[in-house]
Amino acid sequence: MRILPGLALLLAADVTRAAQPAWTLERDTDGIRVYARTEEGYSLKAFRAVMVVDAPLAAPVALLSDAENFPGWYAGCAHNRVLRRLSGTDVLSYFVHDAPFPVMDRDVVVRTTVTQDPQTGVVTFTIRNVPGEIPEQPDKVRIPRMASSWRLTPRSATTTEVVQETRTDLGGSVPAFLANRQVTSAPVDRLRNMRKWLEKPRYRDAVVDFATGAVTWGR
Repeated sequence: MRILPGLALLLAADVTRAAQPAWTLERDTDGIRVYARTEEGYSLKAFRAVMVVDAPLAAPVALLSDAENFPGWYAGCAHNRVLRRLSGTDVLSYFVHDAPFPVMDRDVVVRTTVTQDPQTGVVTFTIRNVPGEIPEQPDKVRIPRMASSWRLTPRSATTTEVVQETRTDLGGSVPAFLANRQVTSAPVDRLRNMRKWLEKPRYRDAVVDFATGAVTWGR
């Protein structure tokens, strides 16, 4: 999978984050560990969720590439649709976060780029919000700032380490209970759901062309 333009800027951002406080373990349950820390510029704590799944690398790559099916497994996702594909590994999509009543739902346009390290085989989905792509909706609060990633590391031919990191400013007023759920419960729910969905033949048996990002779905 080729290295996309602008990756150098993302790496520079990683260097900046290296000066941030250390991660603190918040939850350790069902083979999933969730770490958190406070980062300047974001209203919520950043989190890092980690698990190892019994699935080949292609399976989680296929699942994360299947944008339209996010609401089925990604906790908190009410809607997700592709706006346009800039390439096989570079996609703009519109995501709606289902907030509990009485909090207004959040929405955001994100750009997802996918790269693979040619030496280690590690696949990274890098996700950033894109302001101004579509008009703001009157019944939703636009997420003003978000930076997220999924890092998929092959541990063997049949096991993969999955790491999600997210930094979000949800915008507007956010009750403490929702902020806490975003950092502790939601990441666990997502990874549990991911683990179940990776058992589906559509993903378990998928074939990924890592040069182009094309996915042949399992049956």
